[in-house]
Amino acid sequence: MIGAATRCHRVSPSAYKGLMEGVIYPDKTNSWRRKHGKRLESHHHPNKGKIIKLILQARKYWLEGKENDAGFQLGRALHYIHDGLVSKGFIGLFHDSNENKIHTMNLYDKNFDLGLRDSLSNPFYVEDVVQNTAPQDPEKAIETASYITASLIKAVLNYQIISPELVEEYKSVCIQHKKYLKAGICVCFLIFLLAIFLNSMQLILFSPIVGFITVKMDYGYYRIEKKWNWFNTKN
Repeated sequence: MIGAATRCHRVSPSAYKGLMEGVIYPDKTNSWRRKHGKRLESHHHPNKGKIIKLILQARKYWLEGKENDAGFQLGRALHYIHDGLVSKGFIGLFHDSNENKIHTMNLYDKNFDLGLRDSLSNPFYVEDVVQNTAPQDPEKAIETASYITASLIKAVLNYQIISPELVEEYKSVCIQHKKYLKAGICVCFLIFLLAIFLNSMQLILFSPIVGFITVKMDYGYYRIEKKWNWFNTKN
């Protein structure tokens, strides 16, 4: 599946090698765990937060020019996504048969093409794709896996130029964010003074928390910052 997706969206030999190594790594890890009597890692109920972190790490490596590392982390993420799409059936009785059936099914370029067509290179698209995955019957699972594989490879492994609109938007929210920072510092300082006046240790400890919450209320900044970091390794 990785090979078919990379034929549709060409990647460098180094990234391809990383993808192929990464996509089998979770199984190799579980083989080692089984051999040494360790607890196995769940693949069919994957932690979606972990998958997103792997993809974001892949993107960071890609921007840094570490193409093999980027492919490896993305391959790991795709493995968990693929496994999570395989339905176990009633109380898990049909998992093995469903997985075996998938291995015998054909892949169709149309599913890869649709994934490439719909792919968006931004972190919110990636999060939506991952969060909306769920176990499916074999026929649907292989279609979805093909679509997601092509879509995420294109979203992560590309050097799309940052748009002038995002640059301007980021500059704007940075200016606004400075106001939130100042407000947070002021709130923290005022509560601290009140705590001293009231001789309240609890209030002293509470003041930086309130200041932190005040700064974090600038949701617009953190949303744009997340998109900005998708295109930049350094701010």
